[in-house]
Amino acid sequence: PLHGTRPDHYRQMLASFQAVFPHATLWYFRSSALAIGAREPLRVDYAQLAARLEASPAVLAHLAEEGLGSVPALLGGFLLDPEGLRAAAGDAPIVTDDRPTLEFFGAGESVTRAFSTSMHRLLERRGDPTALLAGGEPETRTYFAQRIARAAAGTGHAIRGYALEYEGKYVEAAEAYRLAVEANPEDRVARTLQKENVARLNKMGIAPPKAPGGKDPKKPQVKLESLLADLRHADAQRRMDALVSLGQR
Repeated sequence: PLHGTRPDHYRQMLASFQAVFPHATLWYFRSSALAIGAREPLRVDYAQLAARLEASPAVLAHLAEEGLGSVPALLGGFLLDPEGLRAAAGDAPIVTDDRPTLEFFGAGESVTRAFSTSMHRLLERRGDPTALLAGGEPETRTYFAQRIARAAAGTGHAIRGYALEYEGKYVEAAEAYRLAVEANPEDRVARTLQKENVARLNKMGIAPPKAPGGKDPKKPQVKLESLLADLRHADAQRRMDALVSLGQR
């Protein structure tokens, strides 16, 4: 969790983690950042990941509760590639057994300042999740990349809005949430944050900002055709991979 962790201490954590896992990446889900260690560059086969989620309904159900019930939603949480993580860590000293510096310090600053400072700095170095895609035909990768890019854009705006709310900038946060929902109407988490923000503004007697043109955004309807198209693309890719595998035997 980023709450209450001093930015300089957080950089030490990143530097120490990457010292062991040089190809580490950083991901964001809700108010927490998750570092994934890897000794080789991380690559994601969209069709394979979709098939694994489909084969694990219990896992998918838990992810869906957090607004992560799809591959685009998962990959949309991508924050830093190895280069970005290295830049974010900077020259922070590595924590070791004989120099366990983090054990001797508390938070040292308010939760508000720690979270917003860290998040703004991480967003400045955010990487491109579509660069992680591997496998499949170029046309299929392009289709999935477009969906992931929309999810990532929405997540970026939502993170910024969340950080702004921690700073008490509720009107600016409302605009960030509006952009998040506009970028990815299927993002349930962004919609929840937007709804909570509007309720807070109304309670403060402040009118929530409207979308360009003076109209409030309507709740989008997720089209069944788009979901079926996703499944067709993933299924077609799985069939193609199977045929290639048979041909190589």
